[in-house]
Amino acid sequence: MTTTGRSHHALLLLALLALSGLLFFLGLGDMGLTDRDEGRNAEAGTKCSTRGIA
Repeated sequence: MTTTGRSHHALLLLALLALSGLLFFLGLGDMGLTDRDEGRNAEAGTKCSTRGIA
């Protein structure tokens, strides 16, 4: 592989990494870590496991 071919591949790899990083970090803070029903869902799971359901 020639030097220009390597630099072309390196440039494409850098562009791909930059694009994927942008898409990853773009909407990272939009959704909260937990929803408002998380406590109710946890309680339902606890009740099911103590009663032997599922």
